Amino acid sequence: MFLVCGLDGDFNLRRIERYLILANNSGTNPVIVLNKADLCNSLEDNVSKVEAVAQGVPILVLSASTAQGLDVLKSYLQRGQTVALLGSSGVGKFTITNQLKGAPVQAV
Repeated sequence: MFLVCGLDGDFNLRRIERYLILANNSGTNPVIVLNKADLCNSLEDNVSKVEAVAQGVPILVLSASTAQGLDVLKSYLQRGQTVALLGSSGVGKFTITNQLKGAPVQAV
């Protein structure tokens, strides 16, 4: 389960903690996806804050709009596995999906 959070004005550490609880209680393998790195002025600080609550969960930093970091995300996609993107409205879930698909399959 990709837990997608924006690194823009929507960044919320408590929300990430709630998503982690949900993912752990559902039996999925969570991956924290911090999107919109191109809009973040305090990237290292925000990543450090997430690392402090992530409990060893992988953290990916990307910018879906520029395709930066998508190759690492693609490495988690395996044939025969189901992947879900969980996140607030506006964090870039459809942009990530469109970039992974290589075509605009969902309007953003």
